[in-house]
Amino acid sequence: VIDFIDMQDESSQQEVVDALKKALKRDRTRTNVVGMTGLGLVEMTRKKIRQRVATLMHKTCPYCNGSGRVYSEETVALKVVEEYIKQHRENGDVDYLLKVHNDVADYIESESLLPKNVHIYRSRSAHIEYFRLAPE
Repeated sequence: VIDFIDMQDESSQQEVVDALKKALKRDRTRTNVVGMTGLGLVEMTRKKIRQRVATLMHKTCPYCNGSGRVYSEETVALKVVEEYIKQHRENGDVDYLLKVHNDVADYIESESLLPKNVHIYRSRSAHIEYFRLAPE
C-alpha cells in the first residue's frame, strides 16, 4: 500500500498513476492500474503467473493429506473398534491380530475397547493413524 493521502493536486495524482502504468509495462506479470481512490490510495491488480516457491519445494503430507493434523489416539482407536465390529459380523468369534501404533494400543487397553480375542501387536514405528486388523 502506498499512501498518497496528502497529495491534493489531481494532475500530480494522475502523473503518479501514469508513471506507475508506464513502469509496469515492462513487468511480465499482467497488471491493471485502476487509479487513485478518494483516500489517495492507488488501486491495482496483478495476475500471478508462477507458483509460489513453497509449492515448488514442498509436497502434500502423505499422513495428513495437507491438513497439518493427524487423528488422535482416541479417534484411531474408535476406527479400530468400527473395523472390529465389521469384521466380527463377517467372520464371527475368531481370534484377530491388530497391528497398531503403541500409543493407540495403550488407549485401547486403558479403555478396554476390544474383547480378549483381539491380540495387539504394538509398533512404535507405525504411523499413528495406521492400523491393520485381520483374523489370525
